[in-house]
Amino acid sequence: GERSTFMRMKVQTEAGATQFSVVSFPFASSSESPTLDSLVVHHPDGTSTETPASDGMEMPAPVTQQAPVYSDLKMLQVPVRSLRAGDVLELTVHFQRKNPEAAGHFWNIHSFTKNFVVLSEKLTLDVPSSKFLKQWSPDLKPVITQGPARTTYVWTGSQLKPTPSGAKKDDETPEPPKPVKPEIAWTTFHTWAEVGEWYRTLSAPRAAANDAIRARAD
Repeated sequence: GERSTFMRMKVQTEAGATQFSVVSFPFASSSESPTLDSLVVHHPDGTSTETPASDGMEMPAPVTQQAPVYSDLKMLQVPVRSLRAGDVLELTVHFQRKNPEAAGHFWNIHSFTKNFVVLSEKLTLDVPSSKFLKQWSPDLKPVITQGPARTTYVWTGSQLKPTPSGAKKDDETPEPPKPVKPEIAWTTFHTWAEVGEWYRTLSAPRAAANDAIRARAD
């Protein structure tokens, strides 16, 4: 499989320019490989500055410092050249899936951006028509186009006012964090029982006792 992200953003303040002076793209190195197709800054005077893909660096994801079990999680970090307030940042990044976590299956989740203003956002899911797919988006209805070979699901959204950060005031008691569900989810598994059966094929060999364990138990 493959996934691509295209973004076009106007940077309106120096704080925004600082925030996006380095862009980061998380990926699982054991199953994905990222490619920066283009990263261009358009200036108000009509000129542009391009950041070459060779400037990108693969770094361990921060979570790996506390949880080494996730050591395959990495970040593609790219320092953006000549980004200032008033500029338009435009980028395209592509991820190629090298191998699936479960043979013959795929799944993922997505939520639209909430922490800053987005005039338009679109998610397109393009899958083989012959493949069973269960999609879940209770508050967003996709536009579905089904053909003989491929079926596409398209969700659109916008965020014209940024969601408040929720920082507490001095006289407020902090509320415990609430679990956040994704807005959109999809899977090719039919049931949780099917997921469990796949997981057992992974866990059972790892749980089998070897000679050293048997000797210690004896």
